[in-house]
This record gives sequence, structure tokens and C-alpha cells, in this order.
Amino acid sequence: MKLAHYMKIPPRHVLIYQLVGIVISVIIQTSLFFWLIDRIPNMCRPEGYPWVCRSTNLVYSASIIWNLIGPLRVFGEGSPYSPLLWGFLFGLVLPIPIYFLQRRFPNQTWLQHVYIPVILSGIVGLPPMPPVDFPMWFLFGFIFNFVIHRYWHAWWQKYNFTLSAGLDSGLALSGILQFLALAQNGLKLDWWGNRVDRQCTLSSKPWIAPG
Repeated sequence: MKLAHYMKIPPRHVLIYQLVGIVISVIIQTSLFFWLIDRIPNMCRPEGYPWVCRSTNLVYSASIIWNLIGPLRVFGEGSPYSPLLWGFLFGLVLPIPIYFLQRRFPNQTWLQHVYIPVILSGIVGLPPMPPVDFPMWFLFGFIFNFVIHRYWHAWWQKYNFTLSAGLDSGLALSGILQFLALAQNGLKLDWWGNRVDRQCTLSSKPWIAPG
């Protein structure tokens, strides 16, 4: 809604599109979820790689910690995770020096882009993600949002958002097409592009090992 407001899109149209999109996505996602569960063995388990549901397992683990076990037993005195509580203090203190550095060096434009909440929220994804993800995100983010933004700003301003949406949509569509056309029919492509876990055994492992 906020983005649509900035783009001067009528609120009534935005609300209608959001409601229709939510209804359609709920039906499709729920149907697809049950369809995948019935057809993919060991889904959301380590032996079902690559269908290991990293984000889903992360949410599940968080719900177990906060509701079933309870934060007192997980983060209380004597717990191996109690030092994590220092993160609240770090999160409170870290923006302060950045603020004063921005005031002290107003001509250093890169300091204006240091936003501690965004950096810390990105770290949340480290435990379930394989090591290949974060370096690639950083590399492409640096290329498009620094190099191209700085030296080809007109192109970046006109096409960067469209390119990002196109890549996201293309990835989703290609995944669906590959599953329906190949995996569902028992076919498998074997080439260097999909041998990442065999080229580097650590590529399918999380950044932080469980336990």
C-alpha cells in the first residue's frame, strides 16, 4: 500500500488487486503444497534433498523454541544460548556510532547506506542457508546496486527493478516447468550447472551446523 501510494496508484484499485491476489495465491499455494507432499518422498527432511524446506524448518524451530520449550529454558541462565541475549544490547548500541559517523563525515556517501537493522535482519537467514547463497547475493547486489548504479545510473533507474522482477518470475516459472516437464516424468538433466552439491560437498550444508 505504501509503495502504491508513492506511485500515485488509486487506493481502491490497489485494495482490489491485493484481495484478488491473496485469494488466488492461497488457493494455489495450498493446493500445490498438498500435491507436493503426496508426490515427493521425504519432503522437508534431510534425505529429501533438495526439497528440504529450509525456511519452513526455521519457522518450525522458532515456534518450538518460543512456544513449546519457552524462552526461559532456551535463553535462561545455564543455557548454551544465553549469550545470544547480548544481541539485544548490540542491536541497540550499533546504530549509535553509525549515526555520529554520518554526522561527522557527511561527504562520505557510502555511510548513508549503512543501515544496521537491515544488516542484522539479513543475518537471520544464515543458519538454514547453504554457503553459496550469501556470496552470490552480495556479488549481484554489489554489481547492480553499486557498479551499475554509479556508472550507468540512467539504465539502473529505468530497468533495474524490472530486471529484478523478471529474474524472480523467470526463476519461479522455470522451476515449475522443470518439475512438471522433467522431475514429474522421472527425467533428470545431468550437467555441471546442477552438480553444485557434488562439486563442493559443503554447498548443500547450512552455514551453521545444527546442534
